[in-house]
Amino acid sequence: MKLQRQLFTEIAIRNRVAELARCLSSEYTKTGVTEVVALVVLKGAFVFAADLIRQMFVSVRVEFVQVRSYEDATSPQHAPSVQYLFNSSIFSGKHLLIIEDIVDSGNTLVALLDSLPIEPPFFPLSLKVCALLEKEVFREGILDGFHWLMENHYHVGFRIPNEFVVGYGLDHAGLYRDLADIRVLEGEENAS
Repeated sequence: MKLQRQLFTEIAIRNRVAELARCLSSEYTKTGVTEVVALVVLKGAFVFAADLIRQMFVSVRVEFVQVRSYEDATSPQHAPSVQYLFNSSIFSGKHLLIIEDIVDSGNTLVALLDSLPIEPPFFPLSLKVCALLEKEVFREGILDGFHWLMENHYHVGFRIPNEFVVGYGLDHAGLYRDLADIRVLEGEENAS
């Protein structure tokens, strides 16, 4: 596969990540929050998460979760499977920030939210989601049980067309994560 056009430059990404960090930090500090637990969705969000949390002006504890559905394909191969890499009690009484690389259909986000141990006794004080990218095809209706999330708790870096993208942590079959920009893969315009 060949890389196609560039969607976002390294500078554009850097500037937008800085804006997101300022916005999130401001929201937290306005309500007196000084510490956040960031739940980073592996593997695609690791670059974005590292850049984002280094620019936030609240303390951030980092935990990881792996959600898989694509394998090495350009479209989901099965329902998202969620694997936690921590003890679920870490959310209890904390402010939780989920950091995601891309929201396309919304299925992965719903699977993650449905599987989170966010009921007593592990209830977090607050929950926000910050995604680097959101595809135009994202169906907000899929989040019917999470309307509260879409109102001031959901932040997106860039909205993109329904194209398969790589770079800045996003991959195809494990490749292209190291690119500093975000690009479309040739021939993948209609992949979801």
